[in-house]
Amino acid sequence: MPYFISRLILSDPTSYEECRSHMLTYWGTSLVEREVFLKYQHELTNALLNEDRKNPLFRNLPFAASGTTGKYEITLMDFCQRRVSLISCVLLNMRMHLLELPPAQLNAPNGFGETYQEMIRAMMATMKQNSEEVGKAVVPGSYVDFVHRVVELLQVHSEDIYPVDKYFMDPASFPLPASDPNYVVAKLKRYAGRLSGGSRFAKQLVTYIQGVSERAAVDAQQSYLAGQFYEAMLDASESGGYERPSLRCFLLQCVIPEYVAVSVSNPTAWIVARPLIQATTRVFSNLVMSVDCTKQDEIDIAITSITAYFGAVYIAMQHAINDPGQLQESPVLLTLASLFESIIASLAMVDYLDRLGQEATDMLSYVEFFGKFALFGLSTLLDPPATTVPYLRDLAHSPDSQIVCPPAFFTETRNFAARELESWLEDNWAVHEGMYFVRRGQQYTKIDVNPGTLSVELAKTAFIQTVQALFGAIETLQLF
Repeated sequence: MPYFISRLILSDPTSYEECRSHMLTYWGTSLVEREVFLKYQHELTNALLNEDRKNPLFRNLPFAASGTTGKYEITLMDFCQRRVSLISCVLLNMRMHLLELPPAQLNAPNGFGETYQEMIRAMMATMKQNSEEVGKAVVPGSYVDFVHRVVELLQVHSEDIYPVDKYFMDPASFPLPASDPNYVVAKLKRYAGRLSGGSRFAKQLVTYIQGVSERAAVDAQQSYLAGQFYEAMLDASESGGYERPSLRCFLLQCVIPEYVAVSVSNPTAWIVARPLIQATTRVFSNLVMSVDCTKQDEIDIAITSITAYFGAVYIAMQHAINDPGQLQESPVLLTLASLFESIIASLAMVDYLDRLGQEATDMLSYVEFFGKFALFGLSTLLDPPATTVPYLRDLAHSPDSQIVCPPAFFTETRNFAARELESWLEDNWAVHEGMYFVRRGQQYTKIDVNPGTLSVELAKTAFIQTVQALFGAIETLQLF
């Protein structure tokens, strides 16, 4: 059939005009066929792209026209290798195109909205049928593995156009991806794509993060959640600035700081803060490679994000300074060790920004304070009479600063996140005789905490080792 339709378009272009929606729908189903049946899909793709180049559905696809003929000449190998990328681009184009349309065109009979809905419905029907035919074996490169990737893309881009078939979300009917059975990464990316819509979507994301954090704590899946947060932020691009903020930018400036700020002061907050801190550590480790330092707006966002995080770490450490007895508690020591690890991971970026002549004064002031606090912590544990209370040098707050300020809804969302987190921890979380509980409905569920996490001696050792690593990193980079 792909070959027949491609020949029909080439021999009679008017047939495409008359049957556009039907041909696009069939093309969509051909994109998700089993690999053994991929034979002429590249021919159909060539015919469509060459005939209808201005179609919004075909923007920025992972193919280029021939420099000689000016036409698309995609090979079967190219199609197979870039099939998932092609599907991703098509679904993204659907979403972006519908956002551009006025409501009258969006809901018009036989309009784009209806065409895209039918394309998505038909793609899912094809995947469902194929999955039932091939069985449920999940191995790298299998058809089920391919379906997992497509369903993730559907969650990210097209949930608002046509909901994902519950067949793909029910483990009784279809095997879910082992690493992310709830498609957390896809849902985080879906919210990220809507952040430019303002505070409404941002607040929904805050609430969603709270929900998945609770579920991961109850199910003892926090290490997986840390990886999912990181994966969702991994490919973030700041090229859209604050007009199209990335998930990384939003989380580092609006959500993660609020979890960090209460991670020491609240006796249960460390449980839900830890995956976010661990994800931040991995994000900071790659920041030098993922920020385009030739673009000032990306540099500004990186500086603001790091500074917002450092400010929250400062607040958390201030609680330990005011109550040094907390440094005898294993959760506090382990939380501080995690915070130090995130600071160590950020130092390469801080040093690079400073060498570029950027406005790194405040970041360096925070790093200096973190070093003093590390000494304070060591003295409190090993030699209390030698303890010196650390202080933070005055921050610059220069009125001449050229750094672009975040939009107003960032501040609004951060305040919302702080209020929601405070009430959630106060109303739903409890600690009793060293055991942690969260209320779900009318009952409290016990949180299984790794026994090693509650060992004071192990926590002290981890804290001291991390402090030594911090001093080593500061000395290596010669920040002061």
